[in-house]
Amino acid sequence: MSTFTTTTYLLCVSVGCLSVLIMFGNLLVIISIIYFKQLHTPTNYLILSLAVADLLVGLLVLPFSTILAVSSCWDHQDLLCEVRTTFDISLCTSSILNLCFISVDRYYAVCQPLRYRAKINVRVIVIMILVSWIVPTLNGILRAAQGWNAVIAIFKWLGWSNSMLNPLIYAFFYSWFRSAFRMIISGKLFLGDFTKSKLF
Repeated sequence: MSTFTTTTYLLCVSVGCLSVLIMFGNLLVIISIIYFKQLHTPTNYLILSLAVADLLVGLLVLPFSTILAVSSCWDHQDLLCEVRTTFDISLCTSSILNLCFISVDRYYAVCQPLRYRAKINVRVIVIMILVSWIVPTLNGILRAAQGWNAVIAIFKWLGWSNSMLNPLIYAFFYSWFRSAFRMIISGKLFLGDFTKSKLF
């Protein structure tokens, strides 16, 4: 009993810390892109979509999954389990698809810069974002309805950890995001209107 309690406690603390890191990092990305006009670009809208998906993983999937794991609800017969499975599959798949589309965007920007504006425009970005949300949602609903078991536990953890790493990979390495993050964390945004600030 004491072992179970200790394991449960460690699981809750670990997932809680991971959830907070995911939400904090992705909130910085979301606020930065929405607030600073300089960051209103097609590429950053994809990053915004990715950050929203990852934020929801930290906000909904991790706490939900922890509650069900502690209550040993893994037979997927319960409605709560099916809802968790839908969220898990949908949001993690959405995060992955957003990453794929960001890779496509970066490929054209780096390898075919002369064709970039013709290939990647606002209409294409909107289609990418819609696909990144509609397909995973349908996939999550169908899999939950069929009672499929949201992968092996270790792959789930890798998927969830990915949601924490995405802000580091796709935002923290860009100087303009780092400048935006510093302004947000320091509270400078509350001192005036900095929406048109030059971030680099």
